[in-house]
Formats: sequence, C-alpha cells, structure tokens
Amino acid sequence: VGELIAVATRDLRWLDLSGNDVEMAQELFTAFEGEGESTVPCLSRLDLSRNRLGDKGLTSLAKVVRNGRLPSLQTLCMAENRVGLSGTIELALVLPLKDKCKLAALDLSDNEIG
Repeated sequence: VGELIAVATRDLRWLDLSGNDVEMAQELFTAFEGEGESTVPCLSRLDLSRNRLGDKGLTSLAKVVRNGRLPSLQTLCMAENRVGLSGTIELALVLPLKDKCKLAALDLSDNEIG
C-alpha cells in the first residue's frame, strides 16, 4: 500500500480500502506521513471501514490530518473499526482546524463510542 501511495499520490481523489486489516492501515498512515508539503493533496474521499483500526488507528489518522497531509479530505468513512471515545476525541480536536481539515462528511457508525 505504501508503494501504491508513493506512485499515485498527486492525482488520487478517492481511496477505498474498506475490509482490509490493521497492518495495512498503519502502513497507509506511514505513507501519508511521507516527505513533501502534502502527501496526498487531492484525496477527497477515504474509506477505511471494517478494518478494526480502533482508537490507535483513528488517532494516527488524526495526526496525519493535523500535519496537513490530507488537505482536501471531505469524506471519511470509519464505520465498524472498534473506535472508542478516545480516538473520536482525537479526531474531534482536528475538525476545527479549517486550514488542515475540510471534512464535510464523517461515518463512524457501528463503533464503540458510547
């Protein structure tokens, strides 16, 4: 996955990796943290549903967004990831950062938030 991101990052607009595994997702977050101002400048939709990412995964993704690596992200699907309150809070802290986050649609259905 990291190699795919390295090759296709400039024009990638929609990435659906739903139903994969935790190791793949962590590799993806590492690839997003690559060199340059914005690793995936055009990505507007990211679907990571059904990956068992948990709070650790959502916290890692929030860090990627906070660091300005996904400046065009508008839709994030994180359903069925065993996310709890702490991961949700980490993402919520990024949402007001309008220069880093353009998120307009967020799916956190079927998680363990409350």
